[in-house]
Amino acid sequence: MPKGKDGRTRADASEQKKLDKLRGDLVRAVLTGLDYPQSLLPIVLNRFRNDRRLTPARLGLVKGCINRHRRTAGSLEPEITMGLDERNSEPGYLLGRLFALLENMQQLSRGSAGRDQPTIRDRFMSAASVTPRSVFPYLLDLENAHERKAKRDRPGIAHAAARDIGKLVDRIADFQSQLSPEQQGLFFIGYHHQRQSRFAGRAADSADNAPDKNMED
Repeated sequence: MPKGKDGRTRADASEQKKLDKLRGDLVRAVLTGLDYPQSLLPIVLNRFRNDRRLTPARLGLVKGCINRHRRTAGSLEPEITMGLDERNSEPGYLLGRLFALLENMQQLSRGSAGRDQPTIRDRFMSAASVTPRSVFPYLLDLENAHERKAKRDRPGIAHAAARDIGKLVDRIADFQSQLSPEQQGLFFIGYHHQRQSRFAGRAADSADNAPDKNMED
Protein backbone atom coordinates (compact mmCIF):
# COMPACT_ATOMS: atom_id res chain seq x y z
CA MET A 1 0.00 0.00 0.00
CA PRO A 2 1.19 3.59 -0.64
CA LYS A 3 2.40 5.77 2.22
CA GLY A 4 1.38 9.30 3.10
CA LYS A 5 3.61 12.24 4.02
CA ASP A 6 3.66 11.09 7.64
CA GLY A 7 5.05 7.71 6.61
CA ARG A 8 1.90 5.80 7.51
CA THR A 9 0.43 3.26 5.13
CA ARG A 10 -2.47 4.62 3.10
CA ALA A 11 -5.06 2.50 1.32
CA ASP A 12 -5.49 3.29 -2.38
CA ALA A 13 -8.98 3.95 -3.75
CA SER A 14 -9.67 0.28 -4.47
CA GLU A 15 -8.49 -0.91 -1.05
CA GLN A 16 -10.36 1.88 0.69
CA LYS A 17 -13.56 0.85 -1.07
CA LYS A 18 -13.09 -2.73 0.15
CA LEU A 19 -12.44 -1.54 3.70
CA ASP A 20 -15.51 0.69 3.66
CA LYS A 21 -17.65 -2.22 2.45
CA LEU A 22 -16.21 -4.49 5.15
CA ARG A 23 -17.00 -1.94 7.85
CA GLY A 24 -20.54 -1.56 6.56
CA ASP A 25 -21.09 -5.33 6.39
CA LEU A 26 -19.67 -5.75 9.89
CA VAL A 27 -21.95 -3.09 11.36
CA ARG A 28 -24.95 -4.70 9.68
CA ALA A 29 -23.99 -8.10 11.08
CA VAL A 30 -23.68 -6.68 14.59
CA LEU A 31 -27.05 -4.93 14.39
CA THR A 32 -28.97 -7.78 12.76
CA GLY A 33 -27.33 -10.84 14.33
CA LEU A 34 -26.38 -12.20 10.90
CA ASP A 35 -23.09 -13.91 10.08
CA TYR A 36 -19.97 -11.73 9.99
CA PRO A 37 -18.49 -10.95 6.54
CA GLN A 38 -16.63 -13.96 5.13
CA SER A 39 -13.59 -11.80 4.36
CA LEU A 40 -13.11 -10.76 8.00
CA LEU A 41 -11.59 -13.96 9.39
CA PRO A 42 -8.92 -14.32 6.65
CA ILE A 43 -7.92 -10.67 7.16
CA VAL A 44 -7.37 -11.16 10.91
CA LEU A 45 -5.51 -14.44 10.33
CA ASN A 46 -3.17 -12.71 7.89
CA ARG A 47 -2.46 -10.06 10.52
CA PHE A 48 -1.57 -12.78 13.03
CA ARG A 49 0.81 -14.42 10.59
CA ASN A 50 2.43 -11.16 9.52
CA ASP A 51 3.29 -9.74 12.93
CA ARG A 52 2.40 -12.57 15.40
CA ARG A 53 0.61 -10.06 17.66
CA LEU A 54 -2.26 -11.89 19.37
CA THR A 55 -4.03 -8.85 20.76
CA PRO A 56 -7.31 -9.19 22.71
CA ALA A 57 -9.14 -7.25 19.97
CA ARG A 58 -7.95 -9.58 17.22
CA LEU A 59 -8.62 -12.72 19.23
CA GLY A 60 -12.08 -11.36 20.02
CA LEU A 61 -12.77 -10.91 16.31
CA VAL A 62 -11.67 -14.48 15.54
CA LYS A 63 -13.80 -15.86 18.35
CA GLY A 64 -16.73 -13.73 17.26
CA CYS A 65 -16.44 -14.85 13.63
CA ILE A 66 -16.39 -18.54 14.54
CA ASN A 67 -19.10 -18.40 17.20
CA ARG A 68 -21.42 -16.24 15.09
CA HIS A 69 -21.00 -18.53 12.07
CA ARG A 70 -21.74 -21.62 14.14
CA ARG A 71 -24.76 -19.96 15.68
CA THR A 72 -26.27 -18.77 12.41
CA ALA A 73 -25.50 -22.03 10.61
CA GLY A 74 -27.00 -24.17 13.36
CA SER A 75 -23.71 -26.01 13.79
CA LEU A 76 -23.45 -28.82 16.32
CA GLU A 77 -19.91 -27.71 17.19
CA PRO A 78 -19.72 -25.97 20.59
CA GLU A 79 -19.01 -22.27 20.80
CA ILE A 80 -15.55 -21.16 21.90
CA THR A 81 -15.20 -20.58 25.62
CA MET A 82 -13.52 -17.64 27.34
CA GLY A 83 -10.65 -19.72 28.72
CA LEU A 84 -8.93 -23.06 28.28
CA ASP A 85 -11.38 -25.79 27.26
CA GLU A 86 -9.92 -29.19 28.09
CA ARG A 87 -12.88 -30.89 26.37
CA ASN A 88 -12.34 -29.20 23.01
CA SER A 89 -10.93 -31.81 20.62
CA GLU A 90 -11.01 -29.81 17.40
CA PRO A 91 -7.70 -30.21 15.53
CA GLY A 92 -6.88 -26.51 15.23
CA TYR A 93 -7.49 -25.90 18.93
CA LEU A 94 -5.40 -28.91 20.01
CA LEU A 95 -2.55 -27.96 17.68
CA GLY A 96 -2.49 -24.40 19.01
CA ARG A 97 -2.34 -25.72 22.55
CA LEU A 98 0.45 -28.13 21.61
CA PHE A 99 2.43 -25.33 19.98
CA ALA A 100 2.20 -23.33 23.22
CA LEU A 101 3.44 -26.31 25.25
CA LEU A 102 6.36 -26.91 22.87
CA GLU A 103 7.31 -23.24 23.13
CA ASN A 104 7.18 -23.49 26.92
CA MET A 105 9.53 -26.48 26.89
CA GLN A 106 11.95 -24.55 24.71
CA GLN A 107 11.89 -21.67 27.18
CA LEU A 108 12.41 -24.03 30.11
CA SER A 109 15.49 -25.46 28.40
CA ARG A 110 17.02 -21.98 28.11
CA GLY A 111 16.38 -20.81 31.63
CA SER A 112 16.14 -17.17 32.63
CA ALA A 113 19.24 -16.26 30.60
CA GLY A 114 17.43 -17.05 27.33
CA ARG A 115 14.15 -15.42 28.23
CA ASP A 116 14.48 -12.71 25.56
CA GLN A 117 15.67 -14.98 22.76
CA PRO A 118 13.42 -15.75 19.76
CA THR A 119 11.27 -18.86 20.16
CA ILE A 120 9.58 -21.30 17.80
CA ARG A 121 6.74 -18.77 17.70
CA ASP A 122 8.95 -16.38 15.71
CA ARG A 123 10.04 -18.97 13.14
CA PHE A 124 7.27 -21.53 12.87
CA MET A 125 3.92 -20.21 14.07
CA SER A 126 2.73 -19.01 10.66
CA ALA A 127 3.41 -22.34 8.96
CA ALA A 128 2.19 -24.40 11.93
CA SER A 129 -1.19 -22.65 11.87
CA VAL A 130 -1.76 -23.40 8.17
CA THR A 131 0.19 -26.56 7.24
CA PRO A 132 0.84 -28.42 10.52
CA ARG A 133 2.11 -31.58 8.83
CA SER A 134 5.05 -29.63 7.38
CA VAL A 135 6.14 -28.30 10.78
CA PHE A 136 5.06 -30.36 13.80
CA PRO A 137 7.16 -33.51 13.16
CA TYR A 138 10.26 -31.30 13.18
CA LEU A 139 9.08 -29.39 16.27
CA LEU A 140 8.53 -32.66 18.15
CA ASP A 141 12.07 -33.79 17.29
CA LEU A 142 13.32 -30.42 18.51
CA GLU A 143 11.30 -30.84 21.69
CA ASN A 144 13.25 -33.98 22.58
CA ALA A 145 16.47 -31.97 22.79
CA HIS A 146 14.78 -29.18 24.72
CA GLU A 147 13.25 -31.69 27.11
CA ARG A 148 16.58 -33.38 27.89
CA LYS A 149 18.21 -30.07 28.72
CA ALA A 150 15.25 -28.83 30.74
CA LYS A 151 15.17 -32.04 32.79
CA ARG A 152 18.82 -31.55 33.72
CA ASP A 153 18.30 -28.00 34.89
CA ARG A 154 14.70 -27.99 36.17
CA PRO A 155 13.65 -31.65 36.52
CA GLY A 156 10.36 -31.20 38.39
CA ILE A 157 8.84 -28.58 36.11
CA ALA A 158 10.25 -30.23 32.96
CA HIS A 159 8.78 -33.64 33.78
CA ALA A 160 5.35 -32.07 34.33
CA ALA A 161 5.64 -30.14 31.05
CA ALA A 162 6.64 -33.31 29.19
CA ARG A 163 3.60 -35.14 30.57
CA ASP A 164 1.33 -32.37 29.34
CA ILE A 165 2.86 -32.56 25.87
CA GLY A 166 2.49 -36.35 25.77
CA LYS A 167 -1.17 -36.20 26.80
CA LEU A 168 -1.96 -33.69 24.09
CA VAL A 169 -0.05 -35.55 21.37
CA ASP A 170 -2.08 -38.66 22.21
CA ARG A 171 -5.28 -36.71 21.48
CA ILE A 172 -4.14 -35.59 18.03
CA ALA A 173 -5.03 -38.28 15.52
CA ASP A 174 -3.07 -36.78 12.64
CA PHE A 175 -1.16 -33.68 11.64
CA GLN A 176 -3.28 -32.40 8.80
CA SER A 177 -1.66 -31.17 5.61
CA GLN A 178 -3.73 -27.98 5.73
CA LEU A 179 -6.17 -26.37 8.14
CA SER A 180 -9.33 -24.54 7.09
CA PRO A 181 -9.60 -20.83 7.99
CA GLU A 182 -11.88 -21.71 10.92
CA GLN A 183 -9.39 -24.25 12.26
CA GLN A 184 -6.57 -21.75 11.76
CA GLY A 185 -8.51 -19.35 13.95
CA LEU A 186 -8.93 -22.07 16.55
CA PHE A 187 -5.16 -22.67 16.43
CA PHE A 188 -4.47 -19.13 17.60
CA ILE A 189 -7.20 -19.28 20.23
CA GLY A 190 -5.94 -22.62 21.55
CA TYR A 191 -2.40 -21.22 21.70
CA HIS A 192 -3.61 -18.17 23.59
CA HIS A 193 -5.78 -20.18 26.00
CA GLN A 194 -2.91 -22.57 26.83
CA ARG A 195 -0.50 -19.73 27.53
CA GLN A 196 -3.02 -17.85 29.65
CA SER A 197 -3.75 -21.00 31.64
CA ARG A 198 -0.04 -21.40 32.41
CA PHE A 199 0.30 -17.78 33.49
CA ALA A 200 -2.79 -18.10 35.69
CA GLY A 201 -1.28 -21.20 37.28
CA ARG A 202 1.94 -19.33 38.04
CA ALA A 203 0.00 -16.48 39.62
CA ALA A 204 -1.94 -18.91 41.80
CA ASP A 205 1.27 -20.64 42.89
CA SER A 206 2.83 -17.29 43.78
CA ALA A 207 -0.22 -16.34 45.81
CA ASP A 208 -0.20 -19.68 47.65
CA ASN A 209 3.49 -19.30 48.49
CA ALA A 210 3.26 -15.68 49.58
CA PRO A 211 3.39 -15.04 53.34
CA ASP A 212 0.02 -14.34 54.94
CA LYS A 213 0.36 -10.87 56.39
CA ASN A 214 -2.43 -11.61 58.84
CA MET A 215 -0.34 -14.41 60.33
CA GLU A 216 2.86 -12.38 60.68
CA ASP A 217 4.02 -11.06 64.04
